[in-house]
Amino acid sequence: MTLCTEKAVSPTTGESTWLLVDEETYAPHPEAREFSLYLRGAGRSPQTQRAYIPRIGRFLNWCAERGTNWKTVRLGDMSLFKFHVERTPTRYGRPPTGKTVNATLTAVCEFLRFCAVQGHVAHEVAARLSEPRFLAHAPAGFDPGEGGQHLMVKARVLKAPEIERAPQTLTRAQTDQILDAARTARDRLLLTVLLEAGLRIGEALGLRREDMHLLPDSTHLGCRTGGAHLHVRPRQDNVNGARAKAGRPRMVPLMPEVVHRYRDHLAEREQAAVAADCDYVFVKPRRRPRGTPPVVFQRQASGRTDREALRSDRPAAHDAAHCRHPLDP
Repeated sequence: MTLCTEKAVSPTTGESTWLLVDEETYAPHPEAREFSLYLRGAGRSPQTQRAYIPRIGRFLNWCAERGTNWKTVRLGDMSLFKFHVERTPTRYGRPPTGKTVNATLTAVCEFLRFCAVQGHVAHEVAARLSEPRFLAHAPAGFDPGEGGQHLMVKARVLKAPEIERAPQTLTRAQTDQILDAARTARDRLLLTVLLEAGLRIGEALGLRREDMHLLPDSTHLGCRTGGAHLHVRPRQDNVNGARAKAGRPRMVPLMPEVVHRYRDHLAEREQAAVAADCDYVFVKPRRRPRGTPPVVFQRQASGRTDREALRSDRPAAHDAAHCRHPLDP
């Protein structure tokens, strides 16, 4: 039985769940379905679901091809699977990075731990994949406990080395070129928020007008933070599918340029009567449905099918961690 990834959409709520199904009978894999529902119930991002499920499917297909029972997998089997992931070229013909390998192993280990808790596999199967380690340098804000008992954590046994590379950044000329290409004040504000404030597209399109505190003093709004800033607040009821990936609120200070762009955006927005009743910062004034926020779409996987993603080192689900949006007039 070969598994492939499919998206199931609820006919009543419209919510999506990613499943592993038999490519011939379309029968869902029961344990993978439970795990996917668990991720959604635990409040994990839909992009996390779509990232994990193909990686788990790749592991299950690998076990089936080798004749290995995934429910009794041993540490040696997991080592062979790690070697398989490391030696399988990406779709660009290059070997996968350590980060890609670790992302696959993380998804598989979480799946096996979940199955152990639910009684689908023996606890020994999940226990083999981790070992106790002492945190000599705890991260900022970490609670070590009264006697330091929280400093002993479980770490994954199998891990690929990761090489940290500095992210590529835009030059000032490239930034100016992007802003000059914007046709409306709304688009210039959105691009400025992404460039200057560092927001993700899902965070920006989920902003409400109440999140924008642009005065020197915002105490009359119940906020003690001084200076111009905005609040990123995770919301589950965004009608456009926008989502803050971190899952926790935070404050982002703003440069004067963002304040000026927002002023221009409000002046432009006042000319569209349909936008008056919408509390989102970014609204579609002309394209239907007018007066609604732009919808966040998951980026397509460059023409690859979900079945191909199961057999590749960099699943199509990784692309879903990034979003595109329609800058419609």
